[in-house]
Amino acid sequence: MTNGSVALKRQLKAQSLHRTILANGQIAAEAMVELAKNLKEMRDTKLYKELGYDKFEAYCEEAAHIKQRQAYNFIKALDEFGQEGLQANANLGITKLTALAALCSDDREQLMATVDVEAVSTRELEEKIAELKKKCEQLSLDLDAANKADDALEQLTEEKQELESKLTDLQEENEKLKNRPVEVAVAEPSEKQLEEIRKKVEAEVKADGDKRVKKALEGQLSAEKRAQELEEQVKVLQSTAQKSAPPSERRELLKFHFSNIETAFNAAADIIRAMDDGEEKEKFRAAMRTFVDKCVNAVVGV
Repeated sequence: MTNGSVALKRQLKAQSLHRTILANGQIAAEAMVELAKNLKEMRDTKLYKELGYDKFEAYCEEAAHIKQRQAYNFIKALDEFGQEGLQANANLGITKLTALAALCSDDREQLMATVDVEAVSTRELEEKIAELKKKCEQLSLDLDAANKADDALEQLTEEKQELESKLTDLQEENEKLKNRPVEVAVAEPSEKQLEEIRKKVEAEVKADGDKRVKKALEGQLSAEKRAQELEEQVKVLQSTAQKSAPPSERRELLKFHFSNIETAFNAAADIIRAMDDGEEKEKFRAAMRTFVDKCVNAVVGV
């Protein structure tokens, strides 16, 4: 046999063996898919109970002679890749397919496009998958932080718009208050009350000549003089009020009235305290209580 005949015979043998390998590979791939489908159906339909097994795991170990973990790996690969995808990548082996099934479809496609999955070892593939997962997790964290920042910015923007709206409303209200005429009711000081107190003090001075009463009377007369001065201020305030006095002047007007009432009341109280205890002093006390009650009733009626 010549060398040429030997070479031709080996060539034909190689091609035949190659076709057989491809056929068996196809059969193996189809067998893997069928095995995964059958295991999934047995689990989902619980037909293993018809064979006397209470659990799928027991059926796998005792009847199918396949480790339960491996059975679940076949089912997981089928769920993730589908029948066509599982058959197309059957050459990778169930271990690598199970590792790839842990990734989402986008990440899996990215990894398979950049790494020769068939050439690398299972350990190297698992390391690359872990690295990709870590990057994805960090990216997810960064994205979540960015979303939170966007939400916070949106909330701050809404709060700013709300505050600006309130500020505009306040400015408009302020302008309305500035342009609105202000009516101020100015009451004349009560000379009648002062006159009654003065007469009672004069009568008391004439009755007992007590120096303390005289001193109190001097204070009362000084109060009357102050009242006259305040009356002049009232006229000025009345003139200002007629010209639409602003809130600050209204406060000054109220201060004036309170000061006038306080001065007269304190002067009268000093006179009564200076009197000797007796019927006359009790009458004046009763008169002061009546006056205070009238003041309270007048305020309540405002």
